[in-house]
Amino acid sequence: MENNNTHLQICNLCEAMCGLKIQTRNGKVTSIKGNPDDLFSKGHMCAKALALKDIHEHKDRLRQPMRRTPQGWEPISWEAAFKEIEENLGATKKKYGNDSIALYLGNPRGHHHGSLLTSILLRKSLNSKNCFSVASSDHLPHMLAAYTLFGHMAMLPVPDIDRTDYLLCFGANPVVSNGSIMGAPYIKKRLKALQDRGGTITTIDPRKTETGEMANKHIYIYPGQDAYLLLSMIYFIFKNKWLDQGEWQSYTHGIDELRQLIQAFDIDKMAVQTGIEIGLIESLTLEFTTSKRALAYGRFGVCTQKHGAVNAWLIYVLNIITGNLDQAGGLMFPRPAVDLALLSAIINEDGGFDAFQSKQWHLPSFDSEIPVVEMADEMLGSHPGAIKAFINVSGNPVLSTPDGKKLEKALGQLDFMVSVDGFINETNRFAHIVLPPTSALERSEYNMMCNLTAVRNNARYSGPLFSPPDDAKHDWQIFLQLSGILNREYSLRSISLRLVAYLFKQLEPDGVLDLMLKLGPYGTTFRRKRLPKTFKEDEKINKIPMLSRTNLANKIQYKLQLLFKVSPLSKRIDWNSENSDLERKIFPLTLKQLKSKPNGIDLGAMNPSLPERLFTRDKTINLIPDIYQSELKGINKNFSARIALTENEFYLVGRRTPRSMNSWLNNIERLTKGRPANTLLMNQESAHSLNLKEGDRVRLESNQQFIVVVVELCSSIMKGVISLPHGWGRDMHAGESEVADDSSKASFNDLTSNKDFDSLSGVSVLSGFIVKVS
Repeated sequence: MENNNTHLQICNLCEAMCGLKIQTRNGKVTSIKGNPDDLFSKGHMCAKALALKDIHEHKDRLRQPMRRTPQGWEPISWEAAFKEIEENLGATKKKYGNDSIALYLGNPRGHHHGSLLTSILLRKSLNSKNCFSVASSDHLPHMLAAYTLFGHMAMLPVPDIDRTDYLLCFGANPVVSNGSIMGAPYIKKRLKALQDRGGTITTIDPRKTETGEMANKHIYIYPGQDAYLLLSMIYFIFKNKWLDQGEWQSYTHGIDELRQLIQAFDIDKMAVQTGIEIGLIESLTLEFTTSKRALAYGRFGVCTQKHGAVNAWLIYVLNIITGNLDQAGGLMFPRPAVDLALLSAIINEDGGFDAFQSKQWHLPSFDSEIPVVEMADEMLGSHPGAIKAFINVSGNPVLSTPDGKKLEKALGQLDFMVSVDGFINETNRFAHIVLPPTSALERSEYNMMCNLTAVRNNARYSGPLFSPPDDAKHDWQIFLQLSGILNREYSLRSISLRLVAYLFKQLEPDGVLDLMLKLGPYGTTFRRKRLPKTFKEDEKINKIPMLSRTNLANKIQYKLQLLFKVSPLSKRIDWNSENSDLERKIFPLTLKQLKSKPNGIDLGAMNPSLPERLFTRDKTINLIPDIYQSELKGINKNFSARIALTENEFYLVGRRTPRSMNSWLNNIERLTKGRPANTLLMNQESAHSLNLKEGDRVRLESNQQFIVVVVELCSSIMKGVISLPHGWGRDMHAGESEVADDSSKASFNDLTSNKDFDSLSGVSVLSGFIVKVS
């Protein structure tokens, strides 16, 4: 007899977190559709959601641990795998010290509550300064700006896209990405609704992207020059006295210092750098500042360039001084049901900048990690603390961090490597042991991380669709066991971490989730009216005492204030009029409540929350922190004109395609069949000058590296600029000559350099560098 079932699932492949309706028959997925009753995504889903079936059923997905031998890969038991890992990592640590073992955390581990929390425990158990993650090849500039301005790396302001009148979009393509640091399902409809209510979309990009095609206005800018455009806009705001006179001035400081630094720049030189006429910059600034509700938003394209950290900071500053931070229709702060910012601040996991520095380039650490530009050299080095063993978690850094070929060489000479991944990819083919976790359809799903950046507050949970095999392990179980292998000391720190691991194992991810929901802003409380006087926030911000980070008494007071906010004595959230009956319906929010509402719980639109929501000790925003002040002075002092292109030279920029997600899905046939996606976009005029036509193969060369790609002509990209998707990889079994000639497998990453990075944050430069075309 056939067994047919319908299951509601939350997609974990991108920040949109679409609700899905999955049908199965006899244990096989037969249909995946958008769930029209989902309160957040309302039936939307993109093509990538279909990959959940393909990933789960893929013939190459690993179902048990694998060991690499001279004869090839062989399956082994979990017991044998962990025994070999323990022996090798233990010997490496004993011989070379803690820093000899490195850890890389990829993006997928953040999309599930169990793996997110236990991967943090894994990093702490490793106790190594050689920890890396995808952040320094992606969004680190935003986290650094959030940390320095708002007091916590997780305080990422999100575009209130549903209420804005003006969207100014820098280096982002939300129509394809579904939003990034902006969880927004059916984003195309949202953007169309913005225009239907009389609003304006302006995009700034070297390429007229899919979002640019929708926009009311597109402005071309030379790659890597966004900092000069942002500086110019702020320059005109000061010059023309367009500064907003709103509430933000009561909880910020440093505006005079910012004005002084900005006015020291030569506006004419800045305009030339961007390639945008100075009059157009001034009119753009006027449009933005005079719009009733506006927001400036920037993503990957502005982060992964020479001044990525400054770009992210200036975008936030632009929103603040125009009165568009923490206001409806501007950049706002969500209040997720699991308040990771508040909970992590209690245990000092707020970000931490420059606690130590990398060995080669002396780059500052952030959140106990150093930039990935150091990773290959640390593996190839012979100095004390050089990397001898490597743990790769859900990542493919050969395709996503600079100079993939150099990293391949480094990985190939390690003493030992272990990967946690369901597939053999371009990176973990060098591993000695690969530990495969269960698939996304074999575990529960609650996305703590992406709810931090959702455009509307919501809470949604889905249980597992399939029961995992008896001998399978979830990623959180793997991380706990690796943590136990690495943490064998008897210090107070080590014992504390073992206690946390023990408690997590007893509660399991869903038990921990339930606890975090109860501690969250919609959780358990005995009070609904007023806060006790002792903890009541002063109404006038200038009366709040400055709390020194070095004063022990003030540190204790600060921790007590944070603990009070998660205690049952706290008043919790202020319910807005839009959801006047929300408290009665779901209070207090627990996992049991979530399970009873499979279509999710709508927690309402984002509300103004500053200065109370700030994690700075004095509840104010310093508009120009020291690190940015120094960087601006350096940019001005060391100003150099944009490098002129010589014959056959182009600026290379990346792009994402609708069916791709970083490097995760490029082995899924459903998403890669049809017209090739890994093509080189080139302006027709540029192609004509090189006697090229559609479909021709060309050689791209940079830093003595080269790849071969197929030309695709288009009219939507600047002359002198070309675009290639990032995240594609080469055939792992081909020889070097075959790799160079296989244009469908060409890796953008082979052209990047680990010597090219943002000096402030250490973020890799993955866009706007010069290549030769032949």
